[in-house]
Amino acid sequence: MLLLTLSVWNTLGIIAVIALVISFFKAKNAVWGTATLGLVVALIIGIIGWLKNSKFNWEGFKQVMIIAILVGVIFELLSMVSKRKKSID
Repeated sequence: MLLLTLSVWNTLGIIAVIALVISFFKAKNAVWGTATLGLVVALIIGIIGWLKNSKFNWEGFKQVMIIAILVGVIFELLSMVSKRKKSID
């Protein structure tokens, strides 16, 4: 079960990195905005864990960043659908 879980997070991580690269050439977008917010949250969680356990939680850091980037991708997709719906009406 652990192997399956790691495989899923690695796959999601690859998708997130691809989304970051694709969205890099756009102007302001939700992907980089949520990635920045995710970085701040992940660092806060990591530092708190480091102060409690004397160990930085890299796995949690990675998961927070992946989730934040994918949320940004979802926001961008919703924005594209909304613009398309407005142009049809």
